[in-house]
Amino acid sequence: MLLLAKCEIISYMKNSEIDAYVLSESSLFISKRRMILKTCGTTTPLDCIERIIDLVREFTKVKCV
Repeated sequence: MLLLAKCEIISYMKNSEIDAYVLSESSLFISKRRMILKTCGTTTPLDCIERIIDLVREFTKVKCV
């Protein structure tokens, strides 16, 4: 996934509610019900959105349109 986004994990923290990643020029937050991607700069994390949707379809009962 990181290769698709052309970024790397700089730092990682988690608690019982959320996993938080500081990516090169981006931040990613993942909880049981949502994923938040905040990006800026020259990285291209949105290039991996299609793959993320495929994974959601594969591993959950959520319908993605």
